[in-house]
Amino acid sequence: MLGILYPTEGTIQLGMETSKIRFIPDFPNLPKSVTIDEWLEKLELMFGDVLLNIDIQEITGLNGDLKLGELSAGQYRLTALLPLFYGRPELIVLDEPTNFLDMLIREKILKLIKEQIELTNSKVILASHKMDEIVTFCDSVLMIDKGRMVASVSMSLKNREEYIVYVNNVESLREMLAYSDIEFKMMDTITGQAIAIQMSWAFWKVIHKFTKSGGIIESLRLINDFEAVLGEY
Repeated sequence: MLGILYPTEGTIQLGMETSKIRFIPDFPNLPKSVTIDEWLEKLELMFGDVLLNIDIQEITGLNGDLKLGELSAGQYRLTALLPLFYGRPELIVLDEPTNFLDMLIREKILKLIKEQIELTNSKVILASHKMDEIVTFCDSVLMIDKGRMVASVSMSLKNREEYIVYVNNVESLREMLAYSDIEFKMMDTITGQAIAIQMSWAFWKVIHKFTKSGGIIESLRLINDFEAVLGEY
């Protein structure tokens, strides 16, 4: 798609200039002898000004005199993400974009990327193993296992009323549900085990019993298609 490799068959038509594409690979190869200040100057020359009302260096905390070859893994990744904010991209391609970033700067940079996407109305293609990135940026998801596509799902909420519930004692709630006639399934998620269930009055009765015994409902929300399919793998 980016023209880096030639396809063995088929064609892809993007309908845009390559200058409107921003590609951040999993292992970026930046010019190591260039300083941060020189890198920012090159980005402005290639793509134009930063559209967001932000000071890139103040936000990132990058020392302008440092050479790119002297940066830590996190600083290097952060520097590789900076082209996203210059000019008005129409397509952003991200491959594991936040690897090596510490928690605080990761949250900050994800927020800025989202603001840039909304400002420029650019499309995003994202390869990621991080659920929060997928939920933040994706309308549809292709799930790949050993190079084979196993599912194509929408991030929209499911039409049927299936909910995912997180509790402080999932085993206790599972036992209560097992003694009832309520259908449910266990799900392993990035934040631990949860329970997927069809909403009913019978479920609320079990929840009432669960909370009276000291259980706490930490989260209860509609499940989306991606989470439902993910629970099957």
